[in-house]
Amino acid sequence: MKARACELLILTGLIFISPAYGFDQFSIHNHTPKSLGAGGAYVSIVDDDSAFQLNPGGISRHAESRSLIFHSTFVEKASSWALGGAVIDGLTEDPLHWGFQFNTVHTEKLKMEYYNLASSYNFRDFILIGVTNQLTKFHHSALTSNPLIFTMSAGVLIFATDTVSIGLSVLNPVRTRESGILAPVKFLGGGGFNLKHLRAGLDYERDFSNRINTIRMGVELQPLTASFSLRGGFYREITHGIFGYTTGFTATPTESLGVDFAFLDQLNSEFKAFTTGLRIRL
Repeated sequence: MKARACELLILTGLIFISPAYGFDQFSIHNHTPKSLGAGGAYVSIVDDDSAFQLNPGGISRHAESRSLIFHSTFVEKASSWALGGAVIDGLTEDPLHWGFQFNTVHTEKLKMEYYNLASSYNFRDFILIGVTNQLTKFHHSALTSNPLIFTMSAGVLIFATDTVSIGLSVLNPVRTRESGILAPVKFLGGGGFNLKHLRAGLDYERDFSNRINTIRMGVELQPLTASFSLRGGFYREITHGIFGYTTGFTATPTESLGVDFAFLDQLNSEFKAFTTGLRIRL
């Protein structure tokens, strides 16, 4: 009982000393350099390992390929960082695809690791349906135990036309512990507009656990060549008026290698973050 009371006190303190809304030290690690660079508006255009956290239906965007993905994130200062990696297999059991993701997060007041196993089914390149199973291990020096939290999420990606896509997902509806900070129940819905050299997404996010509503907008542009992409995004947390912008780019020197970068600035606070990534297509 004392350990649980101590944990509750620590988590309550963490959410008040962090930006808490929009992007915070918890949710920032749900995003890859590609999704973060587009303001997080990726539920309908997801095509990388952000699918594990935003819309598991996007795992099937890797059909006919295998990918290794690595990324690092720094939040506010060098002492607050995260390292992650993922493997996605779209070849072995096509049209059923799977992936595994690992991430370790280290800040001055928080340490956790999560392991995510996901699968997705591609129905005739029209509807992609996915499910993730995540195990999170949470650490803190003041706790006598290291609690484990198991959660399940599900999502669907629909290609309504050649240029319009729709994404829907429910995050953490199944969870072994009701933690509104570490495992909030969320609904994500959005639409994407896809052209050869331009993609744009508009997302609505509802955090049921904390009663927070957020709108995210993002754009990806290939200005000169398919080997280089620019990103920009904007988000506004409606409930408390938190807002900010993001920017990023991808360089793809070869068909099998991609390098990603993204930067976030939350304008009405001192909260900033940047993340880099490396993608290898096998």
